[in-house]
Amino acid sequence: MVNKTELKPATFVGSSLRDLRELPRSARREAGFQLDKIQQGEDPADWKPMETVGSGACGIRVRDESGAFRLIICREISGSGLRAPRVSEKDAENGKDGLSSRQGSI
Repeated sequence: MVNKTELKPATFVGSSLRDLRELPRSARREAGFQLDKIQQGEDPADWKPMETVGSGACGIRVRDESGAFRLIICREISGSGLRAPRVSEKDAENGKDGLSSRQGSI
């Protein structure tokens, strides 16, 4: 585990920080907690690898009473940080979140 003083830096790409800030409060808090875990070198609680997005990419699932959300995180190849290129709300009907429309920004 990385010492709290040695947190890996996080870089938000495109509108991802704004999108994260627009999540409902409880989902935003949970997302922040999961990002902190990654910055400390730990795995998030509910995630899956997303190799179709890119090497080192993972989708973090966050749920609250208003719905389900996904954060796409790319761990830097050098291990020195992480990028958060995508935050989205999952579509309750089909379980998709429209990732393909913004994969180019990763």
